[in-house]
Amino acid sequence: MSDYAEKRGKRAAILLAIIALFLVIYLLPTPQGLSVEGKRSLALILCTTLMWMSGALPVGMVAMAALLLLPLLGLCTLPEEADLFSEPVLFFMISSYVVANALSVSGLDKRITLILALASHGNAKRLLFIIMMSAAILSMVLSDMGVVMMTLPIILLILKATGCTPGQSNYGKAIMIGLPVAALIGGMGTPAGSSTNVLTLTVLENTANIQISFLQWSCLGIPIVLILTPIAYKIVSLVYKPEITELKGMEDARSQLNALGALKSKEKKFIVIMCLIILVWLTESIHGLPIAITTTFGAILFFLPGIDILTWENTKNHILWDVILVVCSCVALGTIIWQSGAAEWIAGYISMLLAGKGLVFMLIVLGLVIAYAHLVCPVNPTIVSIFVPIACTVAMAQGINPATLAIPIGFLVSAACLIPLDAIPLVCYATGYFKMTEMFKSGFFIVIAWVLVVTGVMMVLGPVLGIM
Repeated sequence: MSDYAEKRGKRAAILLAIIALFLVIYLLPTPQGLSVEGKRSLALILCTTLMWMSGALPVGMVAMAALLLLPLLGLCTLPEEADLFSEPVLFFMISSYVVANALSVSGLDKRITLILALASHGNAKRLLFIIMMSAAILSMVLSDMGVVMMTLPIILLILKATGCTPGQSNYGKAIMIGLPVAALIGGMGTPAGSSTNVLTLTVLENTANIQISFLQWSCLGIPIVLILTPIAYKIVSLVYKPEITELKGMEDARSQLNALGALKSKEKKFIVIMCLIILVWLTESIHGLPIAITTTFGAILFFLPGIDILTWENTKNHILWDVILVVCSCVALGTIIWQSGAAEWIAGYISMLLAGKGLVFMLIVLGLVIAYAHLVCPVNPTIVSIFVPIACTVAMAQGINPATLAIPIGFLVSAACLIPLDAIPLVCYATGYFKMTEMFKSGFFIVIAWVLVVTGVMMVLGPVLGIM
């Protein structure tokens, strides 16, 4: 049997198994306290997630199929489903990809990476720290994937010049694991840092009618990033003790930077527009414009005559439409789980587990559950769409502000640093510098630190910001 035939047979078997699972759940008696619609919604999101994880079908097509099954299963009407799909997160995601592409087209991404490499002065540990801190800071306002992709080529050149062999070099492991971890941490910093942040805010508003501003989120997220990134650096450098102290290849980096010359016109234009976008984000409480609107209009600026950084031709292929479909379908599925009563049913069992426990205990337990959920469900939007409605229900049952439990989910869903199943660590894993199981060695400790830092910052700053 050819490899193609074997893979085709495996995909067909997985597809049939998931469909069979859905039919079994659909036909089973409805558990006490759960509505028929609730059972169907849980079956749909479970099987959709399994389909995404299996790769039996393209993720974008699975997302569209899940959306179209909502009215067929009697969970909503077709117009209602269209309303659920076209949430603000859709426009934000398209615009964020446009902004990331503008950075690349302007050429500023390469200049930034070279400057950071030279700032290490050839010291191996210093470069690791600079790379991780800069990746975290940039990821607050740029896509995590964009930050990793712009940094990776320079790191690979330095590692090659220094003689760090893939799979053997501890320093190679440290920097290739540290980079995606730092980008994931930085993505929590502001709502603009990750689509799952905006998704969390969207689901929170849909389920509990609570609005959290850009500034409120950032006042929690930025301190978490600034505290957690150095801790993650320390863990990575201790677990994978670098075998080198000095770097080679700095001469190449300097010559490349010199060849770039002074800032080009497109680079200057990008800096001005990006500063303007950030300013508008930070003043959301004054003008009241949602982040989806301001980011979209900010992205349009890159296409204007006289600016001309982007054209649709050099942009359309850099928008990850399949990811957008996945996130938007998760918004719809998460809302249906809430509306059908399924979230309330699950929350009842969680409430019994957490009954009488303090808020700190609740945050730590919830944080560990969210972080380790990546081992069975590496699709972050799905985790948000399942757990935010449940957290809101648990919080209201305990007399707590739903945002107190929902916002930490947005922070902790980024903690995909146990094994490289998330797309961001997968990019670095593909370089061959570390094995899949090796990420767990540092990830185990980073997750614990992640949960404790998020809990601590929430307890200290949450009351000040009116979130608790």
